[in-house]
Amino acid sequence: MAKILLIDDDQNMHQIVPLFLNDAGHDVLSATSAPTGLEMASAERPDLIILDMAMPGMDGSEFLKVLKTQPHTADIPVIIYTVHDLDELHSIVTEFKPAGYLRKPVNMRSLQEGVDKALNNLE
Repeated sequence: MAKILLIDDDQNMHQIVPLFLNDAGHDVLSATSAPTGLEMASAERPDLIILDMAMPGMDGSEFLKVLKTQPHTADIPVIIYTVHDLDELHSIVTEFKPAGYLRKPVNMRSLQEGVDKALNNLE
């Protein structure tokens, strides 16, 4: 069982994703903003972060810059998900090398495959 931190400003995602991932045997923590997500990542040290790239205030790229520069959180793998094409995120992907990419709207099967792949790469 993995501890997964979901960071998204969409309340619907906080209802759907935890139910799905809990059924798969994972423990899901939720943050509705990037600053809260940073605090939780530091305190909880999740095995994986699922990050929405488009959030008000601090967006996903700003979150990654902070997360990856802190020694105690730099090694936490991150799956990014967004409405943007992967080509539009080229600089983010190149700089931060996320553990996965999912396109919104997220299909739960694709989410499970992405989570499984990211977690298997940790072993």
